[in-house]
Amino acid sequence: MISASGLAGVLTLYSTQQQAFNEEHRRVIEVVSRQVAETVRRAIGVARGDSSSLNEQLTGLPNRQQLQRFIHAELSGRRNSAGLSLVFVSMRQRPVTGGKSRRPSIRVVDAIKRTLRDGDILFRYSSTELVVLLTNTNSDTAAGIVASISSVVLEGSQSAGDFGDGITAVTLGTASAPLDGTTVEDLITAARNRQYRDSGSSKPGSVH
Repeated sequence: MISASGLAGVLTLYSTQQQAFNEEHRRVIEVVSRQVAETVRRAIGVARGDSSSLNEQLTGLPNRQQLQRFIHAELSGRRNSAGLSLVFVSMRQRPVTGGKSRRPSIRVVDAIKRTLRDGDILFRYSSTELVVLLTNTNSDTAAGIVASISSVVLEGSQSAGDFGDGITAVTLGTASAPLDGTTVEDLITAARNRQYRDSGSSKPGSVH
């Protein structure tokens, strides 16, 4: 994994079966390696105390720019019709005072991570927005994943009493390529529109 400043690490895959990996696996790993190299480099810096970003230390998630590069690479190099989808996650937060910065709820992040399948990637899109990238996933499967994420996030908030970190509501929306667009901007816009349309009356403490 090569970042802008040099070697960030080495990614190695193992299998108990012979000839377990093919060219498609290699293509996906090469794309993933390019996208996560900078994140790995920053994570190493955080571990050494070199990072000044509290949010990166708290979440360790790849960012919006990496999401854009990944989706562009996936759509431009797509060789099958399995599709690509994403889940857009928006967290409503109480007003922040005293110079505190907005950030995603660690509790929500952890809940989403527990629902991810092999190959799904969670990105931080903004201070209180996340995107789950679902490769080789059509719109029907993506809808099922949204339901699963909603269930796990709601279960966690009920057991803990809230979403954590001042978050009062979490809403989800999904979009799929090429049905909803073929660019990051098109997909995010479609997911946002679907999110707000489907959420109905958003009450504090609810997940839609």
